[in-house]
Amino acid sequence: MYHDSPAHPAKGYFSWSVKPDGTPNDEMPAPDGEEYFAMSLYFAANRWGMASGIYNYKVEADRLINDLKNIAEESFQARQLCAFAA
Repeated sequence: MYHDSPAHPAKGYFSWSVKPDGTPNDEMPAPDGEEYFAMSLYFAANRWGMASGIYNYKVEADRLINDLKNIAEESFQARQLCAFAA
């Protein structure tokens, strides 16, 4: 399950565990899972090319890698600011 709501703490990521009906067991991501998703999208782009929308696999993979790289840094900086203000 992909989280696209800006209010969700795992925005930009997938739930790491879901039931067969798609209901999340846990809504938070597993970093290795996100890496596997991104690599799969790069493989798909290489195999089937890039179309538009969700079928532009490379763009989706790049977005996921960017989120992995930058959202964690933004979260870390926010925690530092909160600790500094306390």
